[in-house]
Amino acid sequence: MIIIDKDIQILPVEVLEEIFSHVNDRDVVSAAYVSLQWNDVCQRVARRRCAYKVPQDILTEILSEQRWGVVDWVEVWGCWIGSKIKIGMEENSEPPKLVKLPQQMTATVIDGSFVYSGNDDGTLEVRDVSKKNFVIRTHTNDGKVHSICLVKSFDLVLVAGEKCLHFFRINFLGRTWDKLQPDFSLDLGQNKHLSVFGPRFCASDNEKVINVYEIFYAGETVRTTRICEVTQELSWVQWKLWREKIIGMQMNGEIVVYSLLGQKGELMYKSEPYTVVMYKNPSWIFRDIVFCSTLASRGLTNSNYGPHTYVYMSDRWGTRNGTGYWMVGPVDDLSDKSFLHDNDIDMDEVITAYTSASQFETLMRGFCLKKIYPGLSTADDVTCIVLKRRLVLCGTNCGALIVFSADQEDSESASKHSRIEFDSKPLAKMKISMEPIVKVDIGFTDSEILLYYKTYTEDLSCISLQSEMSFGK
Repeated sequence: MIIIDKDIQILPVEVLEEIFSHVNDRDVVSAAYVSLQWNDVCQRVARRRCAYKVPQDILTEILSEQRWGVVDWVEVWGCWIGSKIKIGMEENSEPPKLVKLPQQMTATVIDGSFVYSGNDDGTLEVRDVSKKNFVIRTHTNDGKVHSICLVKSFDLVLVAGEKCLHFFRINFLGRTWDKLQPDFSLDLGQNKHLSVFGPRFCASDNEKVINVYEIFYAGETVRTTRICEVTQELSWVQWKLWREKIIGMQMNGEIVVYSLLGQKGELMYKSEPYTVVMYKNPSWIFRDIVFCSTLASRGLTNSNYGPHTYVYMSDRWGTRNGTGYWMVGPVDDLSDKSFLHDNDIDMDEVITAYTSASQFETLMRGFCLKKIYPGLSTADDVTCIVLKRRLVLCGTNCGALIVFSADQEDSESASKHSRIEFDSKPLAKMKISMEPIVKVDIGFTDSEILLYYKTYTEDLSCISLQSEMSFGK
């Protein structure tokens, strides 16, 4: 409890700022709610701490999830602190909570304790796992729900149906999905993948053109501006908006990065082909970091299995004990460097600062991914992965969850990028099933970190861990 002395309130702002600069991380957030004066001081303290302590890619991710308008730096700092597992709490997690999702579920997205899901008949549902699966339903009337994204800048839910995009805003008091009308028309192509970054979103049309829009107003009508059109020379498997770029994975295994500063997009970087991408292995892009596993789709080799059921490429994987590898790598810094080099821009200082391994620069420009062994330290083979804020959550072949920290800054990055490594001891390891984990996700609430997981036969479930923002013992 914070007790305010009258003498404290008459102190100059500069003195208060110096005092609060010595307050611990969590109390900066708590003190901001004491008074308007303290909030103003804590905003400046929180902003400085974000600049000095938070890797830039994680800070960018958190900022992209804030409501559109003036940045609340105390809230941003709280998101950073709240994504750290409280010491000693990883072994005292609550029993798993079952999320009773529909049988014909085709798409899901997680936001804290809320689980958004879509069905092959067009039904949309949102559930609150903290309130015994409290459910609100609606229907798109547009066939199968292919993809769902949250535009948190405007509290919108973006849905890709069979033919077009749909915008919804959820009225939790009235228990309704309020449908909004976009000010544009877009016929979706064969690939219904969506990506959102801040107020921007993108989708592909019938002509294989990825259209990037930016929302500037959301009332009964969603007002947008078309930012860029990127034509796919080859079909893309998936793509990710990140800052002023779009990162794509092409069918031939190449990873490409386009700048969105021009109306038609400009190619900044193209990697050498990766077989793990070419053969449609399970792959994800989190922030600017590409993750590709060494798995193969059963659908490619056995028609009895569905397209999202995976087996290991190696028949001996089950005996590897954690030596199965993933291909992982950030592409933001690399695309900047390649683009500057190819355009003969004299920025030697920037390029030199990117990496100390200058003798490998020419060779490595075409290879952005490197081998990592996420299960080696625990002798487990990782089947799925998710990266959010400062945590990496892995699901394993033996039915365990492994949590790693990803909050350290890469000393070789010019942009203060976070470092992805799995050499250190994991923050937590929990055996939660006898089956392989096929899907994982992370949700953050005010005081909890929710670890979501799913197996082939079991419904989506979640485990709750206390975060550093929790005041519980």
